[in-house]
Amino acid sequence: MKLLVEQVQGLDDINVIVRFTERNSALGRLLSVIRGLGEKIQAHDKDRTVMLDVIGIYYFESVDKQTFAYCSQEVYQVHDRLYQVKERLERFGFVQVSKSCLLNVNMLESVRNVANSKMEAELSNGEKISISRKYIPELKAEIRRRAEA
Repeated sequence: MKLLVEQVQGLDDINVIVRFTERNSALGRLLSVIRGLGEKIQAHDKDRTVMLDVIGIYYFESVDKQTFAYCSQEVYQVHDRLYQVKERLERFGFVQVSKSCLLNVNMLESVRNVANSKMEAELSNGEKISISRKYIPELKAEIRRRAEA
């Protein structure tokens, strides 16, 4: 991949042009990251409120009607319900993989089959997430869509 950075006077915003010969998963991930730049979600960590960049969130999990955002090392509470987070962030690569979990496909390192027709996702930080068989088609479709994006 070659990166060309060019300063142009008179532009009112940053312009990104991506040129490619064929679509692949790396391109899909790149486009998702570009689209997600600047998108933030409000979260809480003990006594402070923080604005999280969505591209840095590995997954969301709902536990006892509370939603948590898992980043590389930290966990934050989000006030939105899981379905609200999904509606807002699915265009940035978040896909539901179980009743209580949304996974950022951009953080996906690998997927493997496990017992009972389930799958397990390994994230780029080494964490493993169980994928319920009900949501496997949705995850596969998202991975395929990103490869074609």
